[in-house]
Amino acid sequence: MKAIPLIMRDVEEAADLYEAGLTMSTRSIGDIPRELIYGALRSPDSCWWTLWDDDKDVVAGLGGFERLNWLDEIGEPYIALRPDYQGRGLALNFAKFIVREGFNSLNLRRQQATVLSTSPSLKLLEKCGFKQEGIFKSIRKLNTSYVDAIAYALLKES
Repeated sequence: MKAIPLIMRDVEEAADLYEAGLTMSTRSIGDIPRELIYGALRSPDSCWWTLWDDDKDVVAGLGGFERLNWLDEIGEPYIALRPDYQGRGLALNFAKFIVREGFNSLNLRRQQATVLSTSPSLKLLEKCGFKQEGIFKSIRKLNTSYVDAIAYALLKES
């Protein structure tokens, strides 16, 4: 496995991963037109890498930053793995790569993420050194009840 910058041949697979990963975020996706997802992946306010499986010649994961704030040097990390690549320990290594690239290559000062309290991403963020900054109570309805969202951040000097 290797992480490489997102290139055009990967956009279709990356869009599938991006769309699947949104279901664990604080946003409600509904039916997002594929053109909007392509736009998000190609936006100057985002930067993406794919986790490439050379043996199978497929994109195994997508990671990077959405909503980059170049002025304040802030980015929101994002990672998604195909289901058949989950549970292998790849997410932590890929997430650490994304965080490192954010600070070293993109010169970010702060990385922040807000995730649902039911998301497995909470442990991943903590393992990457993110600290909890706040809780948004009852922010999203899942099935019949509302769940909280947790705000996390990591500063370059941490």
